[in-house]
Amino acid sequence: MRVAVLGISGSGKTTFAAKLAEATGIPQIELDLLNLRPGWVSRYEVDFESMVRELDEAIAQDAWVLAGGYSKLRERILMRADTMVWLALPKWLVMWQVFWRSFMRAAFRQPILNGNIETFSRWPEKSHPIQIVWKHYKRKNKQIEDLIQDPRFNHLTVHRCTNRKDVLRILSELSALAVSSE
Repeated sequence: MRVAVLGISGSGKTTFAAKLAEATGIPQIELDLLNLRPGWVSRYEVDFESMVRELDEAIAQDAWVLAGGYSKLRERILMRADTMVWLALPKWLVMWQVFWRSFMRAAFRQPILNGNIETFSRWPEKSHPIQIVWKHYKRKNKQIEDLIQDPRFNHLTVHRCTNRKDVLRILSELSALAVSSE
């Protein structure tokens, strides 16, 4: 099983992937962790080729669950995946989730992603998840919708989750499928 979990920032990709990995024993790949270095340095922007090499090594495995879908990496991930979970939750819910997550991280100075610390001063930055969801929710979801329609990805089993009930159901179904295929 090779599962790509896609969705806009704050939709719950990492949480879903972690739960599926835990339930199945399948290795988890987190693109944000591959990308961000201390000081919020983005390999995607400053060292793209080495990030691609590391990603290619990770997705060469027989089984994985991957959280994330940076636009320049999406196609390469989906060509190798056999399953895609699209967390297409409503904008109001994703805004709430990303706001609450960002607030808790900043308020309690929780280290994330290779030791980076969330601060309230980062919130206005265009790369901050709150800004991404607020400004790009519709466009990002349209990009994923277009991928689903692309014949190159007909090999994928696609699960579109539009509410939390869908998310729990698909998580349960994929967990059971992975266990039964062992």
